[in-house]
Amino acid sequence: MLAALHREAACMVDRWTVERAVRHELCTLDPPGRQLVLTLLTWSDAATAVIPEQFTPSLTDLQKATGLARSSIAKWLNLLEGKDGEGGEERLESKWVWRERPTVADARRKKARTVYRMGVPPGLLRRLIELGVVGPPVGTSWSATRTQDIQGTRTGRSRRER
Repeated sequence: MLAALHREAACMVDRWTVERAVRHELCTLDPPGRQLVLTLLTWSDAATAVIPEQFTPSLTDLQKATGLARSSIAKWLNLLEGKDGEGGEERLESKWVWRERPTVADARRKKARTVYRMGVPPGLLRRLIELGVVGPPVGTSWSATRTQDIQGTRTGRSRRER
């Protein structure tokens, strides 16, 4: 299950990158979305922003942790997955959460649970990297040279001179 999440992801970001993105002024998430992402991050692995299956919160757990209604949580999880409306197609530009859900049979028989991975929409992530707010994600083609060019540190000039 976890492997499928890693294959689908264009790039992996850590928990702290997601937090910085949610808190940044360029983030356009409404408050319930921000609250839900930040709450999910409390269960996630710091290096991968993935919530392991054994620690996956239920809707009831999320309801208790956020104070939001179950229906709001369900709605916002779909929105954070980039889905707009009933049966809507996923839009990568608004995708903050990836969910790998077990089949109903596996959930009942094997007690399998949903695995969550948090991320940052690609356009926002690219902009935050350019601004030097976050570093490049793990496993991408971003080179150290490219990051230095963006941050203006490769030129040899001090920050005062820039």
